[in-house]
Amino acid sequence: MIIQFRFFIVSSIFYLMSQSTFAAPNFILVLTDDHGWSSFSAPMDKTRPEAKSDYYQTPNMDALLNMGMRFSNGYAAAPVCSPTRYSIQFGKTPARLQRTRVIGKNRADHNQIAIPQVLKAIDPSYRAAHIGKWHIDADPERYGYDLHDGNTKNKEAGFDNGDRSRQWDGYAEDDPKRVHSITARAIEFMRDSVDKDQPFFLQLSHYAVHSNIVYSESSYANVGKREKGKLHNNQAYAAMIEDLDNSIGTLLAAYEALGLADNTYIIFTADNGGMPVLPMQLNRGRPYKAGLNSPLLRGKWDLTEGGIRVPFAMVGPGIAANSQTNTPVVSYDLLPTIADLAGSKKNLPK
Repeated sequence: MIIQFRFFIVSSIFYLMSQSTFAAPNFILVLTDDHGWSSFSAPMDKTRPEAKSDYYQTPNMDALLNMGMRFSNGYAAAPVCSPTRYSIQFGKTPARLQRTRVIGKNRADHNQIAIPQVLKAIDPSYRAAHIGKWHIDADPERYGYDLHDGNTKNKEAGFDNGDRSRQWDGYAEDDPKRVHSITARAIEFMRDSVDKDQPFFLQLSHYAVHSNIVYSESSYANVGKREKGKLHNNQAYAAMIEDLDNSIGTLLAAYEALGLADNTYIIFTADNGGMPVLPMQLNRGRPYKAGLNSPLLRGKWDLTEGGIRVPFAMVGPGIAANSQTNTPVVSYDLLPTIADLAGSKKNLPK
């Protein structure tokens, strides 16, 4: 099982940068929601060309993969969102944190040390922001975030589990899943940090591509011009992915314009695997024979490859472009890796 592996991600890249020294580095952690391993137009594993979408086009996320190292065996700590978010933030397994489910009584121990606190113990000049979906039952400010959106969950982006048709049929909005507004605020924080000459940690936690399916009219029209795939063929869902991809392009453009490339690490991953199927596809026969995360089995909610194997990539100083490692890594590796890259492992959670 994957939990037998406990590697720092940095073990795959640290040799490449061991001959260089940097000022306090910046970190941009981009977390997507319910995002399947094979939901890109480029494969997460370059040795498996079939492990990509036959319909979705994701040029900006593909470009991000090519800027650095992709982790073909990157795993979420859980097959559902909240436990993984706890695990990322506190650098521990969901079991240790007593948060293994999304619903039901939350027995989690919130007396934890989070990424911003670890960084500020290394260098007090660090600024920290969390923008987007939080889904941890404690105030982000408690953990050292200077800027945050509060205790946000799915409803802030329109999730309505009581209206099944609206949830899955899809509808248009000007700011679908808040992709534009949260990206704009993230860029503003980056720019402000550069102006103040302070290192920063930014976690941009997208609400996309969790239901409800929401998209822009322009993306819906653009996707409609393509031939649908055999595996992926839902136009509304494809449009939502295109909106997410466009926002990643906006973020990368700002990263370049602000001159961050020489001293900034970008980490890209998801909280869990994608939906195994969309409800409107259940009448197509055996839904798990060729689910939406194919060639992986099943998806969100299940402790299977489709449920926990997720997009995972890292860009930054000393990391070779268009590289790949097959070393297994998990969400809870992020905190110690960030601490190591920032210069110290003395303040890691016990």
